[in-house]
Amino acid sequence: GAGGGGVDPAQLAAAKKAVDEEFAGGRPIAFDQLKAGVVLDGSMHAFLKFSTSWCGHCVKMQPDWEALAKTVHKDHKGCRIVSVDCEKDAEICQAFGVQGYPTLMLLKATKTPEGELGYEPVPYQEARDFGAMLGFLNKNGAIKAKNWLLPIKAKIVNLLQTIFKIEVSMPK
Repeated sequence: GAGGGGVDPAQLAAAKKAVDEEFAGGRPIAFDQLKAGVVLDGSMHAFLKFSTSWCGHCVKMQPDWEALAKTVHKDHKGCRIVSVDCEKDAEICQAFGVQGYPTLMLLKATKTPEGELGYEPVPYQEARDFGAMLGFLNKNGAIKAKNWLLPIKAKIVNLLQTIFKIEVSMPK
């Protein structure tokens, strides 16, 4: 880059829009230096996959990774599923100390003892399949099911209305 000034606000806004669209579309977020500020803004945890196009294991796990993104982005809250292309963004992968591919890592949004925003890295060493990855995110408290409250609440409201109607229509 040209050094000096920070990120152009228009570029940052575009990066935020792109992240929001990928998230809403249930797709993995394609990480780059502009999106870093959006993805690592402290509002959510991030589960990162560092990979390359020539790594066989990376290619093989892609369908599971895409399925994970769809489930986590659509049916859960609290975590973004993020893909880092180590050919395109080698310096990002170096910054995270990536040694081999694919490397998976959960970044848990947390507060430092000084009260500042930070991320606690949790390395992933389990099977690279959908079930194992989803289980890992659950176990680490990185995701919460989005809609378990709503149906229950709706049921209770319906139940109360039903009871209320019964009471109202009961002969005196």
